Amino acid sequence: MKVSYHFALILLFTTNYLFSQEIQNSSSNAITDTLTEVIITAYPGKLSAFTSPSSVALLDSSIMKYRLQSELLPVVNSIPGVRMEERSPGSYRFSIRGSLLRSPFGVRNVKVYLEEYPLTDAGGNTYLNMLDFNDQTSLEIIKGPDGSLFGANTVGVIHILPSGANTDTPSEIKLSTGSYGLFTEQLSGSERFGPHLRSIQQSFQRSDGYRDNSAMRRATIRLSDRWQYSEKGTLKLFLFAANMHYETPGGLNQMQLEFNPRSARYATPTLPGSEAQKAGVYLKSIFMGANHRYEFNSRLSHKISIFGSRVDFKIHLLPIMKSVEKIHTDCVRV
Repeated sequence: MKVSYHFALILLFTTNYLFSQEIQNSSSNAITDTLTEVIITAYPGKLSAFTSPSSVALLDSSIMKYRLQSELLPVVNSIPGVRMEERSPGSYRFSIRGSLLRSPFGVRNVKVYLEEYPLTDAGGNTYLNMLDFNDQTSLEIIKGPDGSLFGANTVGVIHILPSGANTDTPSEIKLSTGSYGLFTEQLSGSERFGPHLRSIQQSFQRSDGYRDNSAMRRATIRLSDRWQYSEKGTLKLFLFAANMHYETPGGLNQMQLEFNPRSARYATPTLPGSEAQKAGVYLKSIFMGANHRYEFNSRLSHKISIFGSRVDFKIHLLPIMKSVEKIHTDCVRV
């Protein structure tokens, strides 16, 4: 026992103090950073994302630049609750919060706006495939029933802002090629002429596709003019036209997939195959709009938009059937 006491005293006097971490009181070593405020323009008037009552996703230019060439799916699918699918090359389906139902060749319960104008027609059809995704600088998605602010829908709203619509952008030409006959070309630019900000964008894309009868071709052009005729008044003119054709290869069963995954749908005893039918979709569209905004003061402003569109949509399934659908839409919104 005497030896144990002596050993305890030795340990007591030889103990050192250990510190797990050291606290710096000096504020000069603190690292501070301020996050950039996110402004949502999909609502009437600009609204901060932190004060928005809805679930809002924003894909701005800092995020869009990381997407693949001519591909928007990987970026959109990174948003929780949002899913974008590409069935045939150039045929898209957009889902918000699980609502993947759709009207024939359109999007149901989802309103899509291109800048100031509704891209969704009165019948609920939204022809997303006629857009060149290389021309879009930001994408705002309002999820949930709060999107009913923009019309009868229960899913949400998508607001697409083209590049060069409100700011100067340098003139540039982009060319790119890829596998399976992929080729894209884009010409874009915007410049100020006094009180006018004029923008032009032209694009062409073609691809042979991985499978048989899955080729795609699309040509688009967009013109816009933003006239700031006074400190409080702004007039915008917008013109967009597209000509697109894509082929639909059809589905394969497990045996056909293992035999040749690149084949189009085979013929059956009663139906010819996709190549024999020349299955595909032809789409021609022109969209025009004018928007006037006058701000009386910081709290009161007036906006009116006049827009019209003409769509020639044709489904080609020869020789058993041929379906032609033409949609002519002229609207006025105040």
